[in-house]
Amino acid sequence: MKFLSIIQKIVKVAIVLIIIAISLFFAGAVYELILVGIELLSHGARTIDMDLITHALEHVVHFVANGILLLFVFRYLRHELHDGTPYTAEGAKELQEIGIHTMIHPVITGSIITIIYVACGKTFPAFFTESSFMGVLLGFVLIFVSLMLRYGAELEKNKSNNDSKNTEESKNVDKIED
Repeated sequence: MKFLSIIQKIVKVAIVLIIIAISLFFAGAVYELILVGIELLSHGARTIDMDLITHALEHVVHFVANGILLLFVFRYLRHELHDGTPYTAEGAKELQEIGIHTMIHPVITGSIITIIYVACGKTFPAFFTESSFMGVLLGFVLIFVSLMLRYGAELEKNKSNNDSKNTEESKNVDKIED
C-alpha cells in the first residue's frame, strides 16, 4: 500500500501541473485571438498579413485541442485520486476515452488547420507527421493500459465477492456448530 500512496502523491502533483498547463493553453489561445483581432482591425492603413492570421489561428486550434485533451486527463486523475485506486471500471473507461481522443486528436486538429489554410488562400504544411503517428501510438498504449486496469478492477471485484462469501459461509458454519 505504500506504493499506492506514492502514486497518489504523484497524481496530486500531476493535477496541479495539468491545471497550470490548461490555463496556459487557454491563455495562449486568447492571446492569439487578440493578435488576429488587432491585425484585422488595424488593416486600414496596410494590407492584412494573412501569414500572421493563419499561423495565429493554427496556434489557437492547437492550444484549444491540447487544453481539451488535458481536461480529459484531469478528470481521469481526479477520479482516480478520489477512488484511491486505478483499478476501477469507471477509471478504465475514462482512460480508454483518453486513448481514443489521443488517437483522433491529430486528425481533427490537422483537418481544422487545413480548412483554415485553404480559407486563407495559403498552402498548408503536412500535418500528419511523426508526431501525429506518435499520438496514434500513444492512444493505442492508453487503450491497452485501460484494458489492463479493467481486468484489475474485475479481479478486485471478484476478490471482494469471494471474501464476502467466505465470511458469510464461516458465520453459517459457526451457527451450525453452536
